[in-house]
Amino acid sequence: MSEFFWIIVVVFSSIFIIPFIFSAFMELSQQKNKAGKTKELEQTLADFQEQFFKQQERLEKRISNLETIVTSQTWDVLHDSKLNSDEKKLLTQTLHSEVEELKDGLSDTRKVELLVGRLK
Repeated sequence: MSEFFWIIVVVFSSIFIIPFIFSAFMELSQQKNKAGKTKELEQTLADFQEQFFKQQERLEKRISNLETIVTSQTWDVLHDSKLNSDEKKLLTQTLHSEVEELKDGLSDTRKVELLVGRLK
């Protein structure tokens, strides 16, 4: 009778222990999957950051070049003897407002329109 008792104890205890072991195993495997996905996400984030910084650097250089162009055009306007002071004031304000619009992220189409307008 004693053997039968221990067999029943082992069977019932394994009924309660096996699900716990199985859930722990599943949790560990999910954590491994999450760790792999986390590394992928970290790499993707690093790639996006790199692209962002390159794009930001390119845009800052472009804005600097555009500011140089506007400064040059402003100089030309200020020293144009054919223009009166009101015309000079209007043209210099227009040039500066165009640069501010470009800084604010206009579409490429609008940027081209502004550049063409300045060239005319």
